[in-house]
Amino acid sequence: MPILQAVLIPFSIVAIGYILRRIRGMKPEPLAEVAMVVAAPCLIFSVLTHSEMSGDDVKWIVISAVGIVVLSGVFGWLILRATRIPSRGLYLPIMFMNAVNIPFPIVLFLWGPEGMARAVIFYIVVVALLFTVGIAIAAGRAAWKRTLTEPVLWATVAAFVVKGSGLDLPDSLDQGITLLGGAAIPLVLLALGMQLADTRLDSIREATVVAATRAVGGLLLGIAFAYVLNLEGLTRSIVILYSAMPPAMINAAIALRFNSDPERVSAAVLIGTIASLFYLPLVIRFLV
Repeated sequence: MPILQAVLIPFSIVAIGYILRRIRGMKPEPLAEVAMVVAAPCLIFSVLTHSEMSGDDVKWIVISAVGIVVLSGVFGWLILRATRIPSRGLYLPIMFMNAVNIPFPIVLFLWGPEGMARAVIFYIVVVALLFTVGIAIAAGRAAWKRTLTEPVLWATVAAFVVKGSGLDLPDSLDQGITLLGGAAIPLVLLALGMQLADTRLDSIREATVVAATRAVGGLLLGIAFAYVLNLEGLTRSIVILYSAMPPAMINAAIALRFNSDPERVSAAVLIGTIASLFYLPLVIRFLV
């Protein structure tokens, strides 16, 4: 039951977002903006400043995240060539998994703040790669400025500075940051549901191949990295869980912005997200 709850809780909020978009016409952009500019940075800062995670854990998570994203691209190249699906844009949903909307509530429910601290590190690496390597793939150029101005990046830096210096924040400030951070997960889940409501199922065959490549290929890479790096405990669980996540919704936005096959990218995100409702409980059962 806890495993099923861990998956159903976030997806029930996604469903509410979907219904609000369909019935009320609410737009996801304001929610996503508040979540990513205010709430998520507060959540990241709060989690990292209260975490007891070691430097070795950070190192192995960073190495694993970079390796999984890059090798997913190699795996995707092989699959797309074998299935004769020519599309530069489809590398995005294969390489870049959903690193916040779906995994954050699952990790928090199953493993609490210590699991979240590790999830945050994985998320930061994925965001940095997405806005550099990902945009370079979609548009032929990286967006370093976008990466360096991401609030989540500076929240992470600030958290490590505070943690490393041994500085104790005033209780009122600490509690305020924690309170704002608590809004991040429901906001990003509602925004995801609203975004999915606008997604059309075009090119189902190609989208299914891409979604399956992201899930299966990613999971195999996650298990391989856990084995090769001899990862243990929470770090091992987070790396494997993240490796199996479906494509991130932001892949569709980047593909649309740079006209890099946005219809098929959006369809891959939708199919992958729906499929994850069924396969993630199996992955979690393997981890807990």
